Amino acid sequence: MKKLLPAIFAFSCLLTGKVNAQVFFSDDFSNQNLPNWTVTNLASGSTVLWKWSNNASSAGSSAGTFNYAGAANGHLILDSDNDGDQTGNTTPEYTVITSQAINCTGKPAVILNFSEYYARYHDTVGVYVSNDSTNWTLVHNSGSLLNVNAATANPNLVQTNVSSVAANQAKFYIRFSWKGDWDYWWFVDDVTLRVPDASDAAVVS
Repeated sequence: MKKLLPAIFAFSCLLTGKVNAQVFFSDDFSNQNLPNWTVTNLASGSTVLWKWSNNASSAGSSAGTFNYAGAANGHLILDSDNDGDQTGNTTPEYTVITSQAINCTGKPAVILNFSEYYARYHDTVGVYVSNDSTNWTLVHNSGSLLNVNAATANPNLVQTNVSSVAANQAKFYIRFSWKGDWDYWWFVDDVTLRVPDASDAAVVS
């Protein structure tokens, strides 16, 4: 039987210091053709993919709505609850969306920010970064603090320091990875990279 989402337990990241420091990459996903990103299907036979939307809603049986002001002009969504294998519930789903190469040359420290709303069932998610598009480092796991049938804050504002991979790199990549089997959803919007302001304190994801 399809799972239900009777209760939502939220968590949010701690944002400290200023967030208006030098932004050198940003994508608000207002372009539905996603020119700066590549969607890859890693599960043969699956039709569940990262996609563009501007209605801020999952169309699944356990509907979710992204309560983020910027979502109306476009955002990413992984909508397993609607697009998944609802009949047999046996088809693996595995999709990633990867940014273009981003130039971080001359940036000695780099902070990644984005907004999300994610509900967990039995799926596996992660935000990864790389400077060679081969070796990937996990920098944020949206489900790490969530029980089954729980969700993040809506929206959850994520801020994490990716300097160990991005600093002074001519090519830097961001990847949102989702793997599951008829689960819930993951909304993502307003991805930015910035050089931290001198008054930035600790960054906790």
